[in-house]
Amino acid sequence: MENKDWRVKIGSVLNNNRVDILSKDGSELLDDLQNLVERGLDKAGEGGYEKGVKDGIKGKVFNKVEIKEEAHIPKELIEKITVKRRIHEGYKELENSPYKIFGKYQYIYTSDKGEISLIKLINYFRDGKDLWEIYCLDGGLFQDVERFDKKKEAVVKTKKYLN
Repeated sequence: MENKDWRVKIGSVLNNNRVDILSKDGSELLDDLQNLVERGLDKAGEGGYEKGVKDGIKGKVFNKVEIKEEAHIPKELIEKITVKRRIHEGYKELENSPYKIFGKYQYIYTSDKGEISLIKLINYFRDGKDLWEIYCLDGGLFQDVERFDKKKEAVVKTKKYLN
């Protein structure tokens, strides 16, 4: 999807407060929006969630989007979970190899309850499907690993464990 196309689509969804106009590729569009927000959060650093979202969306991607107060995730929930993105060590090791199994980034979600790693597995079972895997690094929140078809599903489950 070309950058300008998804920006226009997301902008119209945000401006009209509508999600019913999303077509078959709506999940891809929502994934793009989530990635955009995550990049904004990464850029925010010490400035916090609101500054990251406003910098990532308002003015830099959409010219006239106002972020409404009711659209915000409650601050109490945001402050409970932190997310750090780093380049996955397995990706670094296999970067120049034709055999790719890890996505580039590893996301570390942390709260008072523990710490969970989220990574992308590229065609891990050689069935043509990419998966998202979570693993509890600290806190004993669950055993072994859990795998999901979509990143959004993995993030929702991660947040449930950490809240």
